[in-house]
Amino acid sequence: MASSITPRVVPAKPAGDETFDSAAYARRIIRDARTAALATTDSETGFPFLSSITTSTNRKGKVLFLTSLVASHSRNMRHDARVAVMFQIDESDEEWAAKRPMFQGRLTLSGKAHVTDDATDIEDFLKAHKKLTIAVKQDGFAIWKLDPMGVDMMAGPRLAPELSIEHLSSN
Repeated sequence: MASSITPRVVPAKPAGDETFDSAAYARRIIRDARTAALATTDSETGFPFLSSITTSTNRKGKVLFLTSLVASHSRNMRHDARVAVMFQIDESDEEWAAKRPMFQGRLTLSGKAHVTDDATDIEDFLKAHKKLTIAVKQDGFAIWKLDPMGVDMMAGPRLAPELSIEHLSSN
């Protein structure tokens, strides 16, 4: 059962509400985030490269994201498919987040990305981002699918227990 690709130094323990469903919360973060941070390895220098991407999920809950094929992160992923994608949602309006400085649910998926030409994936992405239809239909853009291999989540003041990729499967 794979958890984080980079294990925590100190194992995280649930804090606060024992009924908190961290797996459902992780799926919600991925589903509700419309953008995320994408980390790739620069194909020329080997240094980390971080950029912003537009995201959605397909019907199976797999992460999809759009890139311009001339962008640095696209070049990097063609050279080395290993990536990390960090999602974050603002929950400052939630009652539990009151008076807490770190109220954003954050989740990082590590894995490998590949361009998808699956018609269902494209349809699912465009359902979430209708205004990007023209970009998606142009040759200079691609929708990528993430094959996750590790997951790490911080749920604001509620530390999440170790999650596995299997926890992210939709019911």
